Amino acid sequence: MKSCIANTVYNLQGNAHLGYLMSREGIKLAEESGDLHSKAEAYVHNGIACYLKGFFDEAKINLNKGAGYSARLDLIHGSISDYYLGLIEMEGDNYKRAHEYFIKSISAMKHRDFYPDFQKLVVMVSTLSRIKEHERDIDIETLYHYANENKIKVLEGKMYFFISKILGNMNSQHLSQAVNWIKRAIESHQKNNLIWYLCLDYAWYAEIFKKKNDFSNAKDKLEKAIDFFKKCGADGWVEKTDKELASVK
Repeated sequence: MKSCIANTVYNLQGNAHLGYLMSREGIKLAEESGDLHSKAEAYVHNGIACYLKGFFDEAKINLNKGAGYSARLDLIHGSISDYYLGLIEMEGDNYKRAHEYFIKSISAMKHRDFYPDFQKLVVMVSTLSRIKEHERDIDIETLYHYANENKIKVLEGKMYFFISKILGNMNSQHLSQAVNWIKRAIESHQKNNLIWYLCLDYAWYAEIFKKKNDFSNAKDKLEKAIDFFKKCGADGWVEKTDKELASVK
């Protein structure tokens, strides 16, 4: 229960600090119980909290542990681990490895008919990993359809965010569209009070401005991202984004 509260309440709220602390308690209790199901949930949820904190090495260790326990019991939690492991690989510019995790996640979800709208989100981020590997054969209209047909509020802004990143990484001709979609993501995350994702929104918005050589606005957006990361207790992300801000001339 502590692990579930950490993930579905604190992690979702963007309170990375409390999500991290409570999910660590969940791991302790799960280990004491010896119950494999409890261990699977505890390590996956703590791995997510570590990702939100920006503790990527710790996140990878615990997500892999959670995936291992999930595989032994044939639980869906392993597909969630793969999604977050893919996101972490993306942060390290390991796009091919990220794509492998996303494909594995999608396959497991389809096998269990799990959360179709979340599957579509993973398809979007998988598409982004392909774009980063210089693929250009992208069915963007299908991704637009996914976003417009989505009924899950917590996924809405994420879908807008990833579409913006896909467009912004295709070529300079799509930058104006990327701006429109990131504005929609920010509006959605503000409306639904998903604060942690606003951090990513503003960090990506800064990247769009850098692509336009508008470094003044890029700095402004990075400063906003840092402020939100600090509010969330996302220490590793604060450090990472501080470095990006310092590199903007």
